[in-house]
Amino acid sequence: MNHAGDGNMRSVTIAARDGASLAATLFSPQQSEGPVVVIAGAIAVKQKFYERLAQFLAARGCRVLTFDYRGVGASRRFESPGGGLRAWGEQDLAGALDHALALAPDAPLRVVAHSVGGQLVGLAENNHSIRAMLAISTQIGDWRLWPAPSKYALWLFWNALLPIPAAVLGYFPAARLRLGEDLPKEAALEWARWCRSPDYFVDAAGRPFPGCFDGFTGSIRALTIADDWMAPKPAVEALMRRYRRAQIEPMAIRPAAKTIGHFGFFREAGRPYWEDCARWLIDA
Repeated sequence: MNHAGDGNMRSVTIAARDGASLAATLFSPQQSEGPVVVIAGAIAVKQKFYERLAQFLAARGCRVLTFDYRGVGASRRFESPGGGLRAWGEQDLAGALDHALALAPDAPLRVVAHSVGGQLVGLAENNHSIRAMLAISTQIGDWRLWPAPSKYALWLFWNALLPIPAAVLGYFPAARLRLGEDLPKEAALEWARWCRSPDYFVDAAGRPFPGCFDGFTGSIRALTIADDWMAPKPAVEALMRRYRRAQIEPMAIRPAAKTIGHFGFFREAGRPYWEDCARWLIDA
């Protein structure tokens, strides 16, 4: 493991399960009394986006690990064996969990999952080690779960507007379209394939695969945010049904004034909810 930095924040290089190198950041508290927390981010979002919440959790005694999936953010500088979202879960997130467990073998392991991060937890073979997951807007991406007219726009996106540019350009130009980080071709095409299928988790031939959802037996606090069009309640509930052996506590956020949406929980608009969620995450 390589590392650099100062204070309570260090840049580190960690290994995915298949040996791919991933850029990560470790946030260390002054007194390591709490759990180790891995933040499994959303698609096309750099780990830096989660830095403020990571610092908040570190100030409450947690060791926190953030990381970039292969082909995204700071991990783009490393050569990798390739692979799309399935590799992000089975290899990258599983490797991050391995790293967290090695950091503090006796400390309980927690996860903060955002959007696709909550899907990838279900693909990590070692998710049985996770005691609790704070799941923020984590959903199944099947377009049929959205209300009209959004579902028809999503059908067009998954069938044409995402896969065609990704196939032609060799990547999806999300940054140019102000949709986050550019996506590697394999990740973009796999994401589109999943979102076109009612089974969602399907291989290249369209065959469903089960993942490792039944391995997770911990607690989940599943947040739905009323003004988040990217994660409507039916889509969040569809993902939670995959975690058949988990203890699931739904939490609905209905912002009165500030817009929160899909990303605002990790910005100033979400701060009023951080203390309660951090307490749950630490104590669960």
